[in-house]
Amino acid sequence: MRPSVLIISTLSAFSCTLSLQTEEILPEPEKEAEYTEKDTLDYIDSLTDDEALMIIYEGFPEEVKRAFGRKWTLENIHANALPVIYWASGKVRWYEVDGPLPEEIGAFDALTEIRANGDPSSKYSVYEPVPFPESISKCRALRHLTVKNQPVTGPIPEALRDLPDLQSVTLTGLDLEGPVPSWCSRFEVFSIGGNRLSGAVPKEVVKTRNWEIRGERNLIQQEGFYLFEEQ
Repeated sequence: MRPSVLIISTLSAFSCTLSLQTEEILPEPEKEAEYTEKDTLDYIDSLTDDEALMIIYEGFPEEVKRAFGRKWTLENIHANALPVIYWASGKVRWYEVDGPLPEEIGAFDALTEIRANGDPSSKYSVYEPVPFPESISKCRALRHLTVKNQPVTGPIPEALRDLPDLQSVTLTGLDLEGPVPSWCSRFEVFSIGGNRLSGAVPKEVVKTRNWEIRGERNLIQQEGFYLFEEQ
């Protein structure tokens, strides 16, 4: 998607018409300047990275701007501290961030993919423990969800149950607790290693593709918490 280009109209030359009668001389109607594809590309190429990013940001809907909040600064742009987003047809479709998901993630209701990664060696020193954002229930188009290596607390989010297009779920290296619900069998890929989950994994879940491929690797949990396959 290209940034919008401000089109400046030019004033055409005035023409004077003489007649036998005295009439008021009026200017011809303004003509809009004609811009070619090359003109647009040249304009984009002339922008600095900061200018291009700010133009793109200004085109976002208000709810998306609120989701970024005060994080959208040139300092954060240079530090790569902002989420990476991709969109099509005026909607944000893919959200990728190094860190936790914001509670406002539901503002991106057309998302098809979410990736949120962290550093396993520093997840407790860098991030505060947070629950999984409930607003993800608004992302009804979501197909792929990956959240790794962050102190995300609570059970496996119930909000994921009713997302109709969700196919693959990776929730690894988090602090999720409790059992594995049987409704998780609806996912084609389901990875939950390195959490604090416990109890029997329903047979239906064990049969999902990810469990068949990776086997017992998914059963590795934090000390004191255990998963075992339902008999």
